[in-house]
Amino acid sequence: MYPGKSNGLPFSKLLHSRSLTPALRRSALVLAFILCFSAPSYGDCDITLRWDDDPPYFMVQEGKVVGIDADLVREAIGRLNCGLSFQKMPWARALRELRDGHVDMLSGAYRTPEREEYAHYSDVVGLVSPNILFIRRSDESRFELNGLRQLLESGFRLGAQIHVSYSEEYSALIQNPDYDKNIEYLSRREPLWLMLARDRVDGVVASELTGL
Repeated sequence: MYPGKSNGLPFSKLLHSRSLTPALRRSALVLAFILCFSAPSYGDCDITLRWDDDPPYFMVQEGKVVGIDADLVREAIGRLNCGLSFQKMPWARALRELRDGHVDMLSGAYRTPEREEYAHYSDVVGLVSPNILFIRRSDESRFELNGLRQLLESGFRLGAQIHVSYSEEYSALIQNPDYDKNIEYLSRREPLWLMLARDRVDGVVASELTGL
C-alpha cells in the first residue's frame, strides 16, 4: 500500500463561505473547539451536510444517517443550536453544490487553492486516516510500489473518484493527459471496490479506514 507524499484529512470540514453564521465564520475553527467547550446560542440557523454511503464516515442504520463524520457534525451543530439536514449526493456534484451555495458543508475534503476560493476549512478534528493505495493481495509482487508516477508509467490501472483530490502528487499527475488511459474515474467509491475485486482496475486510492 502506497501512502502518497501528502495525505488528505478525513476530518477536515469544507464549509461554504456565504452560508456561514457569524459563529461558524469566525476562522472556521469552531468545529475543533466545540468538542471541548460548550458553545452559546447564535440564533436560528440551518446547515445542510452532504453525505454518501462511505463507512465508517457515513452509513444508514435504522433509517438514520450515522458514522464518524455524521455524528461529529451532528454534535457540533447541535451545540450551536442549529438545525442539521443531510443531503445525499456524489462527491463531484457536492463540490458544485457547495460552490453554488446549495450545500453548506462537506467532510473529508483535501485542501486545495481552488476550493479555498469559495469555501472555508475547519481545523482537523480527531483521528486522521491517510489516503492509501489498495491493491489485490495476489498482485503484491506484480508492481513496484515506489510512487504513483512509477505505477502509472508501468501500465497500472488506477480507480479514482471524479474531482477527488487524494494528495498533491495525485493532483499534479492527473493534469498530464498521458496518464488518462491509466485512470478509471467513477462518481462514487463503492463501485470502485467491485472493479478492483473483478480485476477491472489494479488499485483504488481511498481513506485507510474505508478500506479496512
